[in-house]
Amino acid sequence: MKKYGILATLIAVALMLSSVPAAAEQKEGRWTLAGFTKYQDGVFVDGERRSVPSPGHAAAWIRVAPRAKSPYIGEIRGFLASVGVDPRAFRAIEILCEYDCIGNQVRFLSYVYLNRNWKPIHEAGEADPPWHAVQPGSLWDKVQPPVCR
Repeated sequence: MKKYGILATLIAVALMLSSVPAAAEQKEGRWTLAGFTKYQDGVFVDGERRSVPSPGHAAAWIRVAPRAKSPYIGEIRGFLASVGVDPRAFRAIEILCEYDCIGNQVRFLSYVYLNRNWKPIHEAGEADPPWHAVQPGSLWDKVQPPVCR
């Protein structure tokens, strides 16, 4: 799983470095719009799959459904093809993010790639993923409040 987690981590870090301002928090059902990637792909937080693994830490699933013209979709489809998954089936990625709410850090624990019917087609992750600083104004800065609430 570690082999596949590297590309997924690179994608998550690319998303993390995106500093496009997020729209005001919007809620639709269990998903809250937290912001947008630099390519204007919506990033949503699942309000029903939030947990507190330890004091000062919070975890939640986020979902990114890249637009057809988004550069991220090409990277993700290339990765899926490399692991033997039909890349045309891809619709969205869900990432389990854990925040150190006090230390202002995030790490990406698990990645689930979904098809057009919102069913998993591939999963990846790392046993001990690295922590990344949450930069002020970044996408992950916008995701942090609904996760750490």
